[in-house]
Amino acid sequence: MSSRRFLYLCLVLAILLSGMVTPPFQPAAVLAASPETPGNVSPADGATGVTLTPTLQSSAFSDPDARHSHWASQWQIRASSGDYFSRVFDSGWDRSNLTSIVVPSGILHSSTTYYWHVRYQDDHRARSVWSEETSFTTVLSSSDRNAPATVTDLAAAAATANSATLSWTAPGDDGSTGTASIYDLRYFTASLTDTNWGSASQCSGEPTPNAAGSAETFTVTGLSPDTTYYFAMKTADEVPNWSGLSNVASKKTNTLPPMVATSAATSVGATSATLNGNLTSLGTATSVQISFQWGTSSSYGSDTSAQSISATGAFSANLTGLNANTKYHFRTKAAGHGSAVYGEDRTFTTASLPDTAALVISLLNASEITTSGATIIWTTNEAASSQIQYGLTEEYSSSFVDDWNLATSHSVDVNDLKAGKTYHYRVISKDAAGKVAVSRDATFTTTARSGGMPTWAWVLIGLAMFGVAGAVAFLIKGRLAKQ
Repeated sequence: MSSRRFLYLCLVLAILLSGMVTPPFQPAAVLAASPETPGNVSPADGATGVTLTPTLQSSAFSDPDARHSHWASQWQIRASSGDYFSRVFDSGWDRSNLTSIVVPSGILHSSTTYYWHVRYQDDHRARSVWSEETSFTTVLSSSDRNAPATVTDLAAAAATANSATLSWTAPGDDGSTGTASIYDLRYFTASLTDTNWGSASQCSGEPTPNAAGSAETFTVTGLSPDTTYYFAMKTADEVPNWSGLSNVASKKTNTLPPMVATSAATSVGATSATLNGNLTSLGTATSVQISFQWGTSSSYGSDTSAQSISATGAFSANLTGLNANTKYHFRTKAAGHGSAVYGEDRTFTTASLPDTAALVISLLNASEITTSGATIIWTTNEAASSQIQYGLTEEYSSSFVDDWNLATSHSVDVNDLKAGKTYHYRVISKDAAGKVAVSRDATFTTTARSGGMPTWAWVLIGLAMFGVAGAVAFLIKGRLAKQ
């Protein structure tokens, strides 16, 4: 290679490296960044009285790549917030109206709130996100002079102690056609007229009007019990043009019953008790009849005499002639405005009567007598313990047999006695109340042993045997002498 050609190649290479020439094999450019999100400038968010052909204005174009320029804008308007699928205006990609646009005539309507946003596109077809939505309301129509029709069928259908439910037929926006914008419902304790309309209480939370001819209902709350209220209403369109005063409906709220609670019984004895209750509210009555229901089951069956009281607080009633050791049920009862009301069921149990009857021992007897034992039986008129004292004399030799199980029929065995002996005994019983009964002294004789001889017979036999032995000894001695 010649030196001249070599120098030429070096010069081309230097030019390429310095960026002065773009070679035909330069790589494709990186995808362009999106423009900055625009902002809604005018009309101001929430503006009212806006013309029907307003100018929408947005913020200046800005792009991260300074070499990129504003190529087109897209403007959209919607009559409800958030949903732009049903738009009233869409400019498409507009290359003429980049940061402002005049809304064409015939698109917007008077007295209507609209929502709008915009987005930008640069000359590399990169798009920004949509601007943050803002709203404006157009001017009132100066030509609308038709007020909604006057409601003529307002009715108070039902009431509670604190509310009343109203019903009526919806009027229109213009007379009896279209849809009105506002209901103004009010109530008063006297019949309503245009004169006292301003003194009446306005309801809160009235419904939004439905299309003309629709059935409407609304429940007025916060009323006082046992009070007659008068209701009326007016209707307005978007201007607003107000209807005349409706017919007046009236309703009396319900009364409130009293409230009563059952308290624990006190002073409970064997045949008497004091029932207690507490009147916690008179309801709407000025006085209340209170009493108690009572009996041996939750069906009660008996009532105390009614008492009239005109203030809340505790009350009581005394019961007498009750059965001892018996469970009773009771509850409070109060009658004021409305049906009678009742407290909760409670119970109490009367005490046992004191035991004052004498303890009596009867039918004392000894049976099943053997040579060494006997069974002593007796009865008592109340359940009592069993105790026997016995011996060969009326001092009973301090011998005892005890059974502390309480019974009315008693049977106790006495053992280890001597045969053929006469024994003295008595019984003692004690009941649960501590009363003691002691029987008279009684006796029984154990059986003698069978098949034996009297002592004197044994003595004679012994003497006889002794004599025989002496005779035998004498004879033996005589024989020995002869030999």
